Parts: sequence; structure tokens; C-alpha cells
Amino acid sequence: MPTHFPSGVVSYGVPVIGGDSAHPMFPDRPADVFFCDEVNGSNSNSGKRPDDAYSTIQNAIDQATDGRNTLIFLVPGNYEEAVNVNKRNIAIIGASGRFPGLTRISHDGSTARCTIHVGDGFLRGFYLANVSVDTDGGRSAGGVNRHCIHLVTNDTETYVSTANDYNFVIENCYIDGDNAPLAGILLDGATFGRISNTTIRNCDYGVGFMGNSNNTPSLIDVLGCAFQDNEIADLATFAANTSESAVALAGLGLANIKIHYCSFNDVGGTPVTNYINFTGSNNVNVTVFGCYFARDIASGTLVQGGTNLVVAGSYSPSGLESFTV
Repeated sequence: MPTHFPSGVVSYGVPVIGGDSAHPMFPDRPADVFFCDEVNGSNSNSGKRPDDAYSTIQNAIDQATDGRNTLIFLVPGNYEEAVNVNKRNIAIIGASGRFPGLTRISHDGSTARCTIHVGDGFLRGFYLANVSVDTDGGRSAGGVNRHCIHLVTNDTETYVSTANDYNFVIENCYIDGDNAPLAGILLDGATFGRISNTTIRNCDYGVGFMGNSNNTPSLIDVLGCAFQDNEIADLATFAANTSESAVALAGLGLANIKIHYCSFNDVGGTPVTNYINFTGSNNVNVTVFGCYFARDIASGTLVQGGTNLVVAGSYSPSGLESFTV
């Protein structure tokens, strides 16, 4: 896979139409393309060519047209930004292909916001791939105790991409909470999404499911992901989170959630309290299938499922008695 931008047509695993790159979620339509290079780029450049790239992701988003498909390609490097996605149909793709650690979004170390925040009304068409995300501020001093990625949907519109029936997709990413952020990914009312082939480690919580005034996370697929050394739980339901920092467990009415072919690992240190903690949730069509749970310290600590959670085809050396549903 390329680790830099070539001089010719760039596709990086996404569809190409007539020489134009297409948004991965809308492969039948071309997209505006911007390039970012945090070392050699400049926000005074055009951003339209690899040798005339912007220096920041935020500037590329600011130049995008809301609702028009936009691809933002990132040359490998360390982007010290708190990225605010306030446009629809934004795709952020690391040019390091299947090596996400070479393209890092690490926060600026000071802004009181998550490393990547997708605001209400702008989650539709959001695509993130081939990047590493954390909150330690990169080369800057300090860091922030925020979620790595915060996805918000608080409207009642049930928009779905005609290409693949997802509002948002996160795939082939590496989320490392080396500054102990509260969640790797917080789904704040977010619906119709997929998180796949992604590693989430060293967070308080791996993926959080939180309701808001209009939505509860639903129709979410968590597929082929790896959870490692998260302190409290790998997947959990959350209570209110108005400051983007307060976290507590709370029961929700979860619906149509797939947690399939994932691995849950505690590699040294204190094991998580529950790998999956949906305690108190009233579940409808919520399934855990084909997953591996590395180990357990007591009966009942692998999965706390609330009502009607289905666990099938999964394995733990602790035995099935550790699944409490």
C-alpha cells in the first residue's frame, strides 16, 4: 500500500469514476478531493494536489461544501488537531492504507473537545478509515481527558445512504486512549452505522452507547473489532454526557445492535469489570455472535446484558457460565 501520494490518480481503496475519486459510501457519484500534509502542506495552498496540500484537516473541512461528497486524503504524519466535522458527507482517509498507525490524529492538547467531533446533523455520510486516533496532543505538552471520537445525532430524520444502508462508517482504525480518555467512540444518539476492523485500547470505555432527547443508538454494527486493556468496559451504555467528559452507566432501550466476530482481550493489568455492560437495557434484536472473550476473574463478569440480549457462537476459557444475560 502507498505511504505517500503518487503523482497520478489517487484512489486508496475507494471507487474511481472516470478518473475522479468517489466517496466510499456513495460510489456512484464523484467527490471533491482535498489533500493534507501536516509537515509540508500549508493552509494557504489550494489543497487540490498532493504537492499543494493543506496542513490541517480542519481547513479541508472548512473549505468543503455541506452535503457534497468530499474526500480528504491525509499523508502519513501526526495531525495535532481537535477536528470538528460540521459538514455532511465528509470522508477522512489516511493514505497509509492498511497501516493506520502511520497517520495519526492526536488532538492539539488543549481544546476542550474530543479529538474528532461530528456534530448533530453532520453524521450522515461520515467516513473515517486508515487512521490512528488518540487524545495525548502529539508533540504538544499535555493532553485532554475527552473521548477520542464523539458522534452525535439528535434529529429525528432517518436518513440512510442508498449505497450501503449506513449513515456513517469507521473502519481500519486504531484508537489508543494513552491519555485515558473516557471512551474510544461515543455514539451519542448515533444511528445506522458500522464500526469494523478497528482496534480500541487503553480507554475507560471502548464504545459507549448513549441516548439523547430524540435518539437512542440503533442499527449499529460492530464487526471484527479488537478491544484491548480498556479499564471499565469494552462496550457499555452511558448516561448524560453534556460536558463531553462526564460518564456513567445507564440502561437504554437498545435495538438492532450487532456485535459480531470481535475479540475482547485484557492483556495484563486489571481486567475490565465487564467486557460488555448493557445492564438495565431493554434490548430488541441485540446480538453477540462469533466473539472471543480472553479471560475472566469471576462468574458474571464477561457480559451483563440487560433483557433479551442474545449471545451465540462465542467462546471464553472461563466457560459459558460467565455470560449473564
